[in-house]
Amino acid sequence: MTVNQDSYTVRPSFKDKFRPNKVKAIIKDIVDRALFDVKYEPEKVAENCRALSEQVRNDLRSTQHPRYKVMVQVVLGDKKGQGVRMGTRCFWDNDTDNMTSYVYTNESLFCVVAVFACYLY
Repeated sequence: MTVNQDSYTVRPSFKDKFRPNKVKAIIKDIVDRALFDVKYEPEKVAENCRALSEQVRNDLRSTQHPRYKVMVQVVLGDKKGQGVRMGTRCFWDNDTDNMTSYVYTNESLFCVVAVFACYLY
């Protein structure tokens, strides 16, 4: 019986760690293209959020973060000059888990995309 040595790995190798700056660049590219000339329409918010989150998640799968669970959160809202604050709390391992976010605004809307990556032991 052969035992796979990788099955007992409790830490990702240095090259396999989640890199927030690389992921942020991917998110920025997707969101900038998707929302470039989009106006805020309340009827389409759910559809736009779902489409953006799926596209970000699918593009991140191609970057090959083995054994990471990737969660994407998209918040889209009407921009009327108000301030918006968003916060998150996570219980995780600072050595392996990480997150990144990107904020996009245009004349009529704001969009916050947050990506959380948790390493599966």
